[in-house]
Amino acid sequence: MRPAYLYYALPFLPVAWSSITVYHQQPFTATAAASASGSAAAASYTGAAAYDPTILNPPPIPDPPPPTTFFQQLSSSPVPGLSIPQAGYFYGFSVEFSVINQVLGTNSTRLQVPFLNLMSNIQARGGSVRVRVGGNTQDYATMVDSLPNGKMMTKEAQDTANPTDTPALLFTPDVLYMLANISALVNVEWYLGVPMNDTTHLRLGIAEAGEAILGDRLIGFQVGNEPDQYAQHQHRPQDYSPQDYSNEFGTVDAALRADPKVSVVNGKLLGPSLSGVWQPQEVWDTNFIPDHKQSLAALSMSFYPANNCAKVFGGPNATGVIDPQQIFPSYLDHTAGQKIAANYLSSTALAQQNDLPFVMMETNTASCGVYYNPFTPPPTNQSTFHQWTIGPVYYSALAVAEAFGTSNQSRIIDLQMNDNNIYTPGYAIYDGDVLARLALFNYLTDSTGAHDYTASFAIGGGDTGQPNGTPAQVKVKYLLAPSVSTKDNITWAGQTFGSAFESDGPNVASYTGAAAYDPTRLLPPPIPDPRPSMQFTQQLSSIPPPGLSIPQCGYFYGFSIEFSVINQILGINGSFLQVPFLNLMSNLQARGGSVRIRIGGNTQETATMVQKLPDGKMMEKKKSSTEYPLQMFTPPLLYTPEVVYMLANISSLVNVQWYLGIPLNETQHLRLKIAEVAEQVLGNKLLGLQVGNEPDQYAIHGHRPITYGPYEYFDDFGIVDAALRADPRISSVDRKLIGPSVSGNWRLEDVWDTGFLDKYQESFAAFYPNNNCAKVLRTSDPIVDPQQIFYTYLNHTAAKSIVNKYLSSDYTATFSLDETPTQVKVKYLFAPSVSEKTNITWAGQTFGSNFASDGRLTGILDIQTIHCDTSAKTCSIRVPAPGFALVFVHDAPSEMVESPMAVTWPTTAYTRTMKTLGVDPSVLATSNGHQDMDERLGSTSRGRKWWLEEDGPHRRGQRHRNAAVNCRMGFTLMISCFGMVFIGLGI
Repeated sequence: MRPAYLYYALPFLPVAWSSITVYHQQPFTATAAASASGSAAAASYTGAAAYDPTILNPPPIPDPPPPTTFFQQLSSSPVPGLSIPQAGYFYGFSVEFSVINQVLGTNSTRLQVPFLNLMSNIQARGGSVRVRVGGNTQDYATMVDSLPNGKMMTKEAQDTANPTDTPALLFTPDVLYMLANISALVNVEWYLGVPMNDTTHLRLGIAEAGEAILGDRLIGFQVGNEPDQYAQHQHRPQDYSPQDYSNEFGTVDAALRADPKVSVVNGKLLGPSLSGVWQPQEVWDTNFIPDHKQSLAALSMSFYPANNCAKVFGGPNATGVIDPQQIFPSYLDHTAGQKIAANYLSSTALAQQNDLPFVMMETNTASCGVYYNPFTPPPTNQSTFHQWTIGPVYYSALAVAEAFGTSNQSRIIDLQMNDNNIYTPGYAIYDGDVLARLALFNYLTDSTGAHDYTASFAIGGGDTGQPNGTPAQVKVKYLLAPSVSTKDNITWAGQTFGSAFESDGPNVASYTGAAAYDPTRLLPPPIPDPRPSMQFTQQLSSIPPPGLSIPQCGYFYGFSIEFSVINQILGINGSFLQVPFLNLMSNLQARGGSVRIRIGGNTQETATMVQKLPDGKMMEKKKSSTEYPLQMFTPPLLYTPEVVYMLANISSLVNVQWYLGIPLNETQHLRLKIAEVAEQVLGNKLLGLQVGNEPDQYAIHGHRPITYGPYEYFDDFGIVDAALRADPRISSVDRKLIGPSVSGNWRLEDVWDTGFLDKYQESFAAFYPNNNCAKVLRTSDPIVDPQQIFYTYLNHTAAKSIVNKYLSSDYTATFSLDETPTQVKVKYLFAPSVSEKTNITWAGQTFGSNFASDGRLTGILDIQTIHCDTSAKTCSIRVPAPGFALVFVHDAPSEMVESPMAVTWPTTAYTRTMKTLGVDPSVLATSNGHQDMDERLGSTSRGRKWWLEEDGPHRRGQRHRNAAVNCRMGFTLMISCFGMVFIGLGI
């Protein structure tokens, strides 16, 4: 079995449940506004700590290793030592108050859909989820009726001496409406906290509004967060004691009972929430439980087994900094959880005697100097192209919820199996009085499988005195990872949330999402028979031979972008440009000098420029009044001149030139505004105007009569030409028009026969060698199986008209020159297979996998130097299968060979003042788009928010932009779950 580890706190099972902390997220180090990409990646990771790729080394196999086969006798009926009944919400989540607008939602009407999905996963397995909102921030939080600009929360720059830099907060009741709206969608219940920084002037607004708004979704209020640290952090006098805390608890209790706006206090308060500075018994000795029992909802604690605060706050000469690798093994055996539980055994017994739950309000790997979030939203400046990152801790919560189930009657016992070996623990779970499930763990990492174990068991029978209850079969779910130090791509029952930036919350099994991210890979074709020669010699000449092409430019390959998606690819408006796009174009400019892009497609035919649109929008998609069943899903567009200003601003940063299109759906009332504005704004960055997009398909799509042919298109082209020449706002038409742009239904010769070339010297044809519109549009045409036609693209005859060269086997090409150099340099375009879609490399550098790129190449530049045989006047170049080799001969410019210096930008949004056009400040540089977007369920690129209807369960708050998402800095001390066997009995 591969490493199995669920979570160290399972020994709390007899009496407690716990919250896994989603704590303070420190901003990652700011980078320069623009930087030049070098030829090699940085030696060490310097980005956001939450995504640090550093992987700790797993501990070695213990000596002696645990047995790999053993037997466990089980009882079909309850046995002595079972825990009290436990619920599926055993593991909850503690979210620091100051980051709820990043994790839960922007306000009550815009909820984070990934968070909803993650909670829904737990609910489906455990019935409900418990979430605590609080932490250090709660003691300085103040509720106000409203905040400027409709904000739900604002962080004050106040020195509160909190150890985790948690700011003082002002918040509005909209926070509570947000929690209520989450609970209306997913079965989440909440713990909140009463501020305790000033007990002379208590602020009870959160209790008053919380009770009124959340109702039975409110579990209770925590009175004080880690009060045993108040003196240390200068929140109380140095002699502050457990008795002082108990007295203050009583002060809050009395104030709540005296508040006419609070109707229920009995069974609603939690304390003492100690962190470990005081021992629990010191608080119990103050008569805390008898004095406050009527008001207590539960006894609460917080505990972290370690801290690395010196790493974060100690400065360059700090002492006591912990090396994560050194203490990593201490988390990876059964005693880790037992030691934590041992601190609370007497307290949990006391809780049972008083019929009170025992709740661990916060726990995780370590208290600071780590990053351990179960889930992390992407930084706001990456939210247009990154999704959430799901950490190992969340997988443990998922597995525990499923192990405990939804009955709330699960009782658990440590089986002490395999002779109580600390590396192979296991638990039996009785649902009521019936043995229902087993949870088996393997903490070891061994990729060879030599330390997988096989556990055999029997239920009853034999010498037990019970009838044989062993079922004929059982079902097993595995929680698996390659190593105990793995941080992503962990699987639970074969499903995963992927790696960093790849999840919006649901488990991933078979792919049902956007086609662009479909992980399906086609099978490469077999090696041809006969095989091509693997070694051959090609004679080359140092002087130009006959048959050379005409001069070509570095912009040979450009891009065609459908008009309707430019706000997703280029930018939201003229002031908000997509930096990944800028970076990608900058890479090409550095290598080819410039880039040419065509904006148009099917949408250009029905696009209309207007002076402005509601809410300051740049573009608006309308539903078509006419159904064209074969038209790809390109809606009619309204757009403003800001589109053209956006193109101009892109061109001022990167050397991009543009082709645009004249609408041709209606020639009686031509819409030439795009030509007028583009000539004025783009100047020499405007290459030309396309007149008609695939006119040979107009009749098929119902855009023209069935008799429409090349001669009719010739006439339409002439109408546009004449209208442009008659337009006083257009100074030049010569060599600015492009046509016929046919797709293949007409032969080009048919168009030339009309006299087109004689009259119009500019031409451009758009060829589509194959389409699969039948599958997309559900037409009656035959559906093309991609696997069946895949091979047709993978030979040189296809490359002549379609794609680059792919060959099916490595070969070595030897070329001979009359002036053979001593060496040549080679760059390789490489992928493991011709069907590979991600992690392709160019000269050793890559853009990574899905959702992993901001447009900058990463990795170490790899340029091969091949030494030539000058005596034989030959150079031999190996070309891998599949692959492409670019060979630099003689005196190629060093900057071209070594690494073109592409100026790139490290943020998602680039704000730049437009030339003449004004824009609403509310839409400047906000990666969540305009504050009044009208879609109900957005994509991850806008934070994946859910807006409830006006008549939803709770009132709507004012919409506003999502706050920035920052990431926690530090270093991982432990990853909390890696592999688990979950056996269901009697399913």
